[in-house]
Amino acid sequence: MKLSVISKGLLLGMALLLATSAFASNKGSMNVQENLTVSGKQLSAGDYQLQWEGSGPNVEVNILRG
Repeated sequence: MKLSVISKGLLLGMALLLATSAFASNKGSMNVQENLTVSGKQLSAGDYQLQWEGSGPNVEVNILRG
């Protein structure tokens, strides 16, 4: 019984670690040196955070200021 509870706890912990690392790999940052246009939207110079979902040609990218 006690071993079963420990095993479930370890399994849950590993699942959380894997989910966190998978989510973390879908982030990035960039620095824009001059104003530019991306998909019809003007980005001013500065730092941006990137988040994306999907892979290959089906990627959706969100660009966040900061």
